[in-house]
Amino acid sequence: VGGMTTPMAMLVVGGILGGTKIGNAFKNKKLIMTALIRLLFIPLIILIALLPFNLPKIVVGITVIIDAMPCAANVAIFARKYGSDYSLASQGVFLSTLMNIITTPLVLYIFIRVVGI
Repeated sequence: VGGMTTPMAMLVVGGILGGTKIGNAFKNKKLIMTALIRLLFIPLIILIALLPFNLPKIVVGITVIIDAMPCAANVAIFARKYGSDYSLASQGVFLSTLMNIITTPLVLYIFIRVVGI
């Protein structure tokens, strides 16, 4: 059962996205800004905040990488379950996953340049 959690979550999000216009995700400026803040700015702020503590590079790296990941599919599932705007939530999952293709390598590059591995 545990092995089916991720595929089933993706099926639910895909089903919700199937009923929406995917182009709306790219037109929603608030959604794009939220995804950029989530994927790019928060990991960089955390990187800057952790530098003065003189922590091991691996601890800082793991923390920054985890914070640079896209939002989970559970966002759309819980939005649907509790009667919220599940269409917007599924668009957010889609957009943050798509933007993650560019932002994660960028965050890693900045991390390597700043911390120096």
